[in-house]
Amino acid sequence: MTVTRTSEVPATGAAHGTALPPAEPTPPPTPAALVPRRTARLAIFSLAIGAFGIGTAEFATMGLLPYIAAGFDSSITEASHAVSLYAIGVVVGAPLIAALTARMERKRLLLVLALIFVVGSIGSTLAPSLPVMLASRFLTGLPHGAFLGIGAVVASTLVSPHRRATAMARVMLGLTVSNIIGVPAAAALGAQFGWRTAYGLVALIGVVTLVAVLGLVPPQRPGAGPLHPPGTGHAQAATGHRHPGGRLDRIRRHVRRLHVHLRP
Repeated sequence: MTVTRTSEVPATGAAHGTALPPAEPTPPPTPAALVPRRTARLAIFSLAIGAFGIGTAEFATMGLLPYIAAGFDSSITEASHAVSLYAIGVVVGAPLIAALTARMERKRLLLVLALIFVVGSIGSTLAPSLPVMLASRFLTGLPHGAFLGIGAVVASTLVSPHRRATAMARVMLGLTVSNIIGVPAAAALGAQFGWRTAYGLVALIGVVTLVAVLGLVPPQRPGAGPLHPPGTGHAQAATGHRHPGGRLDRIRRHVRRLHVHLRP
């Protein structure tokens, strides 16, 4: 039986009947960095804190309208513009920020968005008049959609592919919890200590988010690939450990060598 020699097997080794050393498999593309699972969890938690603050800032105002109106000696109808202008800020800010910051490093963008949120919340807390308060509410709404969108994308890049949906859901969980805990707490503080206290709490949450993102979220380039934690296939390839694709390549090479050695 004659078997055609494959181009991958050198002629010298086949002629002498010696076993050829297995070729090194070509690993898949290495990700930009390896993120430990603890780091990924803390980063996702910091992003969830930001979502919690955003949800509280968005919905708490509706329960504070009577106190805001009384504080500025205006009608509830006029004070309710704080809700409308926040919503307008969300609608304007999300596409505008996405278009202007497409090439910006993601962590830096998250920090800028958190800073805008803090400045707007402090402005709402210290506003000397209703127009200033309304302008501050508009400013607070600008980073709303962009922070949630970028935060979800960043969270998905910190985990292995089969856990990306879970990571994104955990970021959005902060928005859900804000409706259960944050909004009632802000309304209670506003009724007991004044509406400015509620916005002060929102500003404090924004500061915590700013510090947490700064210290816990790994830097990322815009459009960067997923950053897999140790233990995943890509991480094993990057560290030199065996992976399923490399094992399959070795099996194929051994089969080719058997074809060569079966020559009569």
